[in-house]
Amino acid sequence: MTEDLTTRFRANCSRCQALCCVALHLKPEGGFPEEKAPGVPCRHIDRKRLNCGIWRVREAHGFTGCGPYDCFGAGQLVSKVMTKRGMKWPKLDPATADRCFDDMRRLMRIHLMLAYLHAGQVTDPPLLANLEAIVDSYTRTGFLPPADQVVRMLMAHNASVLRIFQTAAAAAGSAIPLG
Repeated sequence: MTEDLTTRFRANCSRCQALCCVALHLKPEGGFPEEKAPGVPCRHIDRKRLNCGIWRVREAHGFTGCGPYDCFGAGQLVSKVMTKRGMKWPKLDPATADRCFDDMRRLMRIHLMLAYLHAGQVTDPPLLANLEAIVDSYTRTGFLPPADQVVRMLMAHNASVLRIFQTAAAAAGSAIPLG
């Protein structure tokens, strides 16, 4: 990997196709004024620039959950793969768009786990190697392994995965130390 950890596992909206604004399920209890189903674009997205049309005034519109949100770099990875394949989400057929949005949601969890593993907050070298192999394969091929295959691998590392998500839940709202 050529990127350092602070770059690799941090959202960079300038290198993304606003995938979080489309792929994710937004709820009022998460800092959003209304519920938005996954796969449905936020009504404030600028479809030409592929970014938020109200970013500077989002909190005044009730979108307090956008600022602290972090995809752990998954959005820009999926966008990079999509761009290599000549794809932009507003122009995708529904089935392809759904696959890209699912990839983003799945890679977000994988990147979160990798961030904690690389930061040394949880140690499990085989899990780290398995997750890196998934990301490397996705970067090369544009395809993730079937979800059930990933789940089986994660279940084999259940204790580490549980520690990662417990640590992440305890640290909600604070940055993961990657230094």
